[in-house]
Amino acid sequence: MHCKNILPRHPLALACLLALSILTTPASGMAANTAPDSGLHHYRNLFAEAGHSQKEIRLKIDGAFRQLFHGDRTNQTVYYSAGANSSGPLAYITDIKHNDVRTEGLSYGMMIAVQLDQPSVFNALWNWSKTYLYVNETNHPSFGFFRWEAQTNGVPMSQFVAPDGEEYYVTALYFAAHRWGSGKGIYDYQAQADELLSRMRHRDLISGEFVWQNTNRMVTAGPLFDADHKMVLFHPVQSETVSPIPPITCRPFTNSGRAGDRRRIPRFGAKRRPRAGIISLASPIRPRG
Repeated sequence: MHCKNILPRHPLALACLLALSILTTPASGMAANTAPDSGLHHYRNLFAEAGHSQKEIRLKIDGAFRQLFHGDRTNQTVYYSAGANSSGPLAYITDIKHNDVRTEGLSYGMMIAVQLDQPSVFNALWNWSKTYLYVNETNHPSFGFFRWEAQTNGVPMSQFVAPDGEEYYVTALYFAAHRWGSGKGIYDYQAQADELLSRMRHRDLISGEFVWQNTNRMVTAGPLFDADHKMVLFHPVQSETVSPIPPITCRPFTNSGRAGDRRRIPRFGAKRRPRAGIISLASPIRPRG
């Protein structure tokens, strides 16, 4: 495989590329910031194992990031600056096909930003998420979570939650707290992640009436972990020290709240949509640590 063949053409492809090739060296021109945790951790570098040099890999990762985050606004980038508010700069990642913004894209972008040591990109995406998608209304069924879809001007297109967005928000925030340290307000990454994760597991049931398919319907929602929706979170584990990002492994949370359950995990929505869900989780999880 030649290095020129691995340039991603979609933000999810870049996320997958990064997951395969988290480097043990900082990006060109960017010093690896290990504060406040000086512990560094080791990842396999599958591109290096395939025979590519560190220079080839570094150039490819940097080039992909520049294209997708700072490329031509008409045919390359998926990352768009959107002004600023009292919390700082705002930016979003757009779904090119649908010309809207979704929590999956925003949170994947934050994962990419923290892995490539790009705090300004990370903060702008998080600020946009908190400004336009976060549900503050305490009587709303989605309280404490994020509306999953909005127009590029921030106007919500849904009142409900896509839990994979919350999963990646939590993980990205924990990574940011580990790599850069926590700041204040919405940039207190540790506190923000702790609060969101706690609500994902323990939030009270809340009911509200919404228009759904031209009919007023009562909706009741609670934790994102329940008997019908067993999700997987990234869980930090101890490892050798080389990279500033803590190592992760997947552990399922069951409805009882226990981590590391070894039972088979049902696919999301299996009762109604047997083909839906995360196919890669159809076999038993063998947690480490």
